[in-house]
Amino acid sequence: KIKAEQHNIQLLVIRDQQEQDWTDEDGTPYLKTINFNIPFQIPPKIFSFELNIDQEWLKSQNTYTAQSIGNIFKTEKSDSIFICNVNNNERYSIHDLSKLLHKKDNNMKYGENAYTEEIENGHIESADSSIKIKIKGYSCKYMYYRPIANIFQVDFSEQIKAIVEDFITGKKKWVLKNGIVK
Repeated sequence: KIKAEQHNIQLLVIRDQQEQDWTDEDGTPYLKTINFNIPFQIPPKIFSFELNIDQEWLKSQNTYTAQSIGNIFKTEKSDSIFICNVNNNERYSIHDLSKLLHKKDNNMKYGENAYTEEIENGHIESADSSIKIKIKGYSCKYMYYRPIANIFQVDFSEQIKAIVEDFITGKKKWVLKNGIVK
């Protein structure tokens, strides 16, 4: 070491990481691992949906019958059938209802649930509003699932290929597996 200092020769040691590499000069530890626990809440899944059609409206018009109403939306997807509550200025698809149930159903619990909404002035309609059927409300049954946790750990020590230490000054450089030197 003395001869290297006298002749201005740099002595480098290439080695594996050691526990003391994970603290700075004043003893403060570096972060070695991070644990992640990320919960994912799945929206409720509606598995049954029923309309309460306004019977007075049904009798007062000539376009639809009780039999024909059942076939109108038969081939439509749930994201193209809309519930309109005129009094509340709301319009949402049956598909979007599953995401709205968190706000609408105050009695929601994990497992099977039922929700009923009465609508004073509303209708169900097609995406382009060409079909409108007056309703008094709807009810649905749905499943509400527990959150799913995504748990994983990032271990920074696994990224280190080697430590290059200057034997004279004590300064260290970390050589990462991707080739970056820090």
